[in-house]
This record gives sequence, structure tokens and C-alpha cells, in this order.
Amino acid sequence: MKTTTGSKAIDRMRSLKLLPDACFGIMFIKENGTVRVFEKCRLRAARRDEGLSISADHYLYFVDMESNVPKTCFKKLIRKVSFPPEFEWLTVKWFE
Repeated sequence: MKTTTGSKAIDRMRSLKLLPDACFGIMFIKENGTVRVFEKCRLRAARRDEGLSISADHYLYFVDMESNVPKTCFKKLIRKVSFPPEFEWLTVKWFE
């Protein structure tokens, strides 16, 4: 099983914003315990109406490219990510 750190995963997501049509996959746990998987995503800026109770730095803002719907997840709940060209799922390690 291949792994990556949380900070490296976020950095790779940010670098994909520079490439047209590049996307990533993400698997995370929602606050209610359900697992969500989105296979084609792009990062986006936070919207003003997303008034969150804690710092926006703790959240990842992205768009599901298949439905074109903006999504948000708590960064520390990201469990797996995939990147081009092979889109192999990497387990995200936030803590050592």
C-alpha cells in the first residue's frame, strides 16, 4: 500500500490547479462517519456564504467535476487520494 503525507497530498492538489483539465481523486470520512469518494475533483476558492465556525485553513474546498457541484471536507478526515497519470489510490498519513 502506497502512502503520502497530508501536506504532500495538499501540495499536489494545489499544483494541479495550474494544469488545465487536471483533476485528482479523494476519499474522506464525513462528520457522521460515512465514507465519500469523488474520483474527479479540482480545488476551488472558498465562497463567502460558507461561514464556517472554525478557520477555513482546516477545510479543503473542491468541485466534483462529474456533477460540477462545490464540496467541502475537513482536511484531517481525508484518507486516500489519487493523482494523474495513473490515478492509483494513496493512503494519507496525517500523523506519525
